[in-house]
Amino acid sequence: MGDHGKWCKHTNYEQATRIPILISGPGIKPGQRTSALIETVDLYPTLLELTGQSLPETGIAGMGLDGKSVVPVLKDPSQKVNEYVFHAYPRSEKSDDTKRKLIGRAVRNDRYRLVEWKEPNDPAEKAAIELYDYQTDPLEKKNLAKENPELVAQLRAVLAKLPEAKPQMGGEGAPESGYEKKEKKKKKKDKAGDGE
Repeated sequence: MGDHGKWCKHTNYEQATRIPILISGPGIKPGQRTSALIETVDLYPTLLELTGQSLPETGIAGMGLDGKSVVPVLKDPSQKVNEYVFHAYPRSEKSDDTKRKLIGRAVRNDRYRLVEWKEPNDPAEKAAIELYDYQTDPLEKKNLAKENPELVAQLRAVLAKLPEAKPQMGGEGAPESGYEKKEKKKKKKDKAGDGE
């Protein structure tokens, strides 16, 4: 069982998204720790800076870079390079006769995580929202979204600056997942067994 009762190890919650990292290099004191927020996209510019390389003018394939070098944090663990970090991961939900594919997007700052769940291309108003406070609830057990509308609005405004996450679990034009293929095959077999 994964976070929040989900059957997987990949989620938009702290236990799946907080990844320990160890970096050693010139000018970095051994044994330092930091709680600074960094993302995996920060590794590329960080490694370039540590090795004395310059960042490409246009990023990879002319698309620019999303990441930032975290060398300032490595040299002084009290520094910050990111005010917020982001994560996106899909999930499916099944009820009796329907299966919904949701895209989850999360934004986290030093204290809070906001997770937004919605079907691809649905308007933001249709999203289910979760808000967790790591000072009082490090295990993300109590959703505080309804009690904190101003904070939710502030964090959703940050999230709204990002492009929508693209569905990876099917959807129009997307390849079927292994699960979907298996279910389709099973239904076909069941129909054949019923004589239809």
